[in-house]
Amino acid sequence: MSEQKPVIIAAIDLKPHRMEDISLQAGALADALGMDVRIIHVIDEAEFVLPLTNDMGLGTIELDALEELQKAAVESARKEITERLPGVDEQLIEVFVDIPTEGIKRRAEELGAEIIVLGQPRHVFGSVSKHLTKHAPCDLYICRTEVEED
Repeated sequence: MSEQKPVIIAAIDLKPHRMEDISLQAGALADALGMDVRIIHVIDEAEFVLPLTNDMGLGTIELDALEELQKAAVESARKEITERLPGVDEQLIEVFVDIPTEGIKRRAEELGAEIIVLGQPRHVFGSVSKHLTKHAPCDLYICRTEVEED
């Protein structure tokens, strides 16, 4: 039985330039260190809850309808990732719905990842990066990405 290589997680999002920047940095790091890369995109579960709220709290929605919305979002994100990262083995791409920080941490633990690669614009330190600097189960590599224009 062959021993598995150590894993680097490229924790991407779908914002312009970030996905490409993060995957390039993770790939270069993996090549230099002799590791495998797993590309992970976590769709924030809040995207499905917040639209259901009103002044009185949560609205009603069928669980099956919510699951279908999430499934469609996962399929759409996976399609965008494969189009924007041509040549990447689709089996190395994971897309799922969760709280981003918790989903990244959980997958890093499950995979025994040694490094998580994140992207961050120069003048902004986002909540996911901030949280993971304190709570990640492994080392972080934060690569600079283009500043988003509003």
